[in-house]
Amino acid sequence: MNFDESVNYIESLTKFGIKLGLENIENLLNLMNNPQKELKIIHIAGTNGKGSTSNFIYETLVNAGNDVGLFTTPHLSYYNEKIRYNGKFISDFDLAEVTTFVRSKVEIMLEKNMTHPTRFEVLTAVVLEFFKRKKLKYVILEVGMGGRLDSTNVIKNPLISVITPISLDHTQYLGETIEEIAFEKSGIIKNNRLVITTNTKKEILDVIRKKAKISNSILEVINAKEYEIKNISIDGIDFNYKNDNYSISMIAEYQVENAILAIETMNKLKDENLIDISSEEIKKGIKKANWAGRFEIISKKPLIIIDGAHNLDGVKALRKSIDNLFKNKKILAIFSMLGDKDVKKSIDEIIALFDKVIVTKVNNYRAMGKDELLNLVKLKNNNVEYIELEDAINNIKLYSKDYDATIIFGSLYMIGDFRKIIKKNRDF
Repeated sequence: MNFDESVNYIESLTKFGIKLGLENIENLLNLMNNPQKELKIIHIAGTNGKGSTSNFIYETLVNAGNDVGLFTTPHLSYYNEKIRYNGKFISDFDLAEVTTFVRSKVEIMLEKNMTHPTRFEVLTAVVLEFFKRKKLKYVILEVGMGGRLDSTNVIKNPLISVITPISLDHTQYLGETIEEIAFEKSGIIKNNRLVITTNTKKEILDVIRKKAKISNSILEVINAKEYEIKNISIDGIDFNYKNDNYSISMIAEYQVENAILAIETMNKLKDENLIDISSEEIKKGIKKANWAGRFEIISKKPLIIIDGAHNLDGVKALRKSIDNLFKNKKILAIFSMLGDKDVKKSIDEIIALFDKVIVTKVNNYRAMGKDELLNLVKLKNNNVEYIELEDAINNIKLYSKDYDATIIFGSLYMIGDFRKIIKKNRDF
């Protein structure tokens, strides 16, 4: 298969739905001689901040001279973004070659009357095989959904399990209470291994502590809110943490907490002699790291920011960033969300802040319907109109010209479409 055929093959597997469980991925990886067993993996689960925390660790380890791989989902603009190593994306050739190999093993599974693996299971297998072939020193692996039954949880001996902030999300798969979701996320904790988390809410932490105790794991709980902002601007954030000064290039304050979790994860691994990195290298890597789609400036004239605030906690964090940077400014919002998110509460939290709201519809089968979304927004902001996504993208400069800032937020699928076009447009 070539690159396009490989991507089409993987994405065609959405027809098999989402099936949480490890039997399929174990069967597939067994036929591939278990590439995951040759990798040193930092495994990351949680609801918010997984991607950013993963990227802080990845960028820091790469900049310190290590061979490192990173797997995160979803991609924003280009399929290859899901799989990174040593500061670059997987090539079209490598993705095609490894996917062809994995597909051959899937065909053997079917010959043996095994269940066909899902899209994410095949993608996980591609990732693990690719990283094995590259002989990487470290791999940062982000959970797709949940943790306990996620296909990435096929790994048995991670260097450390990292659990970012947990909130209600994917309730139809993971449970309707915060305790049930915490149970699923804490499923990445393995026997006699290291665990680190920034979750401090009692109902969540009790679940994590219980799992760590049963697993005889060493749990470290970090209070990532114990920092002091020294300066915040559209150029980045300077902050003090544990009497030491750090800087990040990202401009959303919530990224400070993600950076702190990454810093403490690397400090823990360093203390256990599992990685070789200096405090200065950690500082340099944290400052250099950027994460697309998280309160990211994609144009300065006009000022356009995209943010993947796709659930209530993400929207609350976005609101705080707006308060920090754009108080008393004229702001346009372009907004859409998937129907399986907490849309009404998210709208209630933030929509009244904007001088005008453009509602659009995501190119995804899970998108909330036009009329339903528009009516929910109108309850909180009268200055609203619906514009088709293609029109909103093609005319973004025109819509933005009368505002101090334009903030495009909600579904990652939507902001990825905007980012791809705007980044290509040399007029910005």
